[in-house]
Amino acid sequence: WRDDPAEVLVQRVMRRLRRGSIVLFHDTLYVADAERYRDHAPMQQALEILLSRLAGSFRFVTVPELLRLGRPVRWPIYHRLPVGFHRKLV
Repeated sequence: WRDDPAEVLVQRVMRRLRRGSIVLFHDTLYVADAERYRDHAPMQQALEILLSRLAGSFRFVTVPELLRLGRPVRWPIYHRLPVGFHRKLV
């Protein structure tokens, strides 16, 4: 997600979005030796687009409110990262 433009981020979220989904953007994760990862504009633009597109279709709630609506279902998504990637994070 670090090098993706806003519309790509939006499409990725829209493909995976389901009833009860929790969408989480890791806004502060970047690699210290890559200045381009410090630009949060694409993520912020994607969030604005998503909120605009979903405003009439979804009801936005807090996590406690969501948990009161039904039993959580785990839907794991895993991403493979290069060995040692975590050592570069700030």
